[in-house]
Amino acid sequence: MMESANTDPELRDWLRWASELGNTPAFVRLVADAACLACSPDFEMLRPVLVELKRLQPQPQPGPAATGDPELFGWLRWVSGGGHVPSFVRTLVEAALCACRSDYALLRPVLLELKQRHLDHPGVSPNAWSID
Repeated sequence: MMESANTDPELRDWLRWASELGNTPAFVRLVADAACLACSPDFEMLRPVLVELKRLQPQPQPGPAATGDPELFGWLRWVSGGGHVPSFVRTLVEAALCACRSDYALLRPVLLELKQRHLDHPGVSPNAWSID
């Protein structure tokens, strides 16, 4: 079975990140965009290049600082998963999720304040960001 950008289990999430969400070089973003537009045979031809680009430009994973913070991690995950917040908040949350421990420590007081501000946001349940 021939894969496409939407069906390739190894590349699907990385392609979405590289073409839409990632802070990637223009070359990587444009190749990822082309892969998302490609028919299956063209995608298969391009796949080795994509695998190498993924190796060279890995998608950031949540840093251990964020995942080890039970007070904020559920909320951070809720925001990054599409929770209704301003772009400013979403951008800081994305930074926090890929931050090393020392950088996360710098942002943590700001994130706590933003969480409190958005706790009373209309239409948001206080349990929306609980960790299941």
